[in-house]
Amino acid sequence: MRDPPFFPPLQHHKMPTTRSRHAKHIVILCFPDSITVVVEINQGDGEDYLRGLFPIAQEIVYLPQSFSSIAKYLAHKPSGALYYQCVIKDALVEYCSKYASGFDELCTKEFSSERSVVDWCINVVIDNYISETSKLVKRHQTKAFYVSSANDAKGRWLQRRDARLLQEQYLCSKDFVLELNRSYAEFYEELKKVLGCKPFTWHSII
Repeated sequence: MRDPPFFPPLQHHKMPTTRSRHAKHIVILCFPDSITVVVEINQGDGEDYLRGLFPIAQEIVYLPQSFSSIAKYLAHKPSGALYYQCVIKDALVEYCSKYASGFDELCTKEFSSERSVVDWCINVVIDNYISETSKLVKRHQTKAFYVSSANDAKGRWLQRRDARLLQEQYLCSKDFVLELNRSYAEFYEELKKVLGCKPFTWHSII
């Protein structure tokens, strides 16, 4: 008779103390084989509730309420374009689970607004592009030049994006995928200018 499968004890992080009467908790659940799932639960439901629904989850990471605007994007399961969902979720798990100052400060200092959340997530995507495409450059000196050029392009893109968002602030657009796609295209264009040639093609946003 085979022994039952062993799963490590569920890790969880301190229950958020920042509450809103009608708010839901946005939670990232981490499973074996680096699988992550985003769910929204009622604020009255805690760890025992999650254990009952997801008995093999290994870790729970609570996200600030400011993530509500992109929660659907992170939880959505389209037929393709999953790469950057995973990149963002993995970065959030690492960053939030290791944030030493506590959940309340994570909410008020790091992710105090939807704009701060969108900026952080898009920055993660751009940094991922630079990091991963730099691995395709074989020669050390050429790689150093590429990374330097990409960071220069990122600085130019940030200025360009800030100027655009300032002009468009009256639109109050909250479509994260649209903004991610536009920002990615703007960075790619700036990188092409700096390099003087077409940059590496990487995973598409949509």
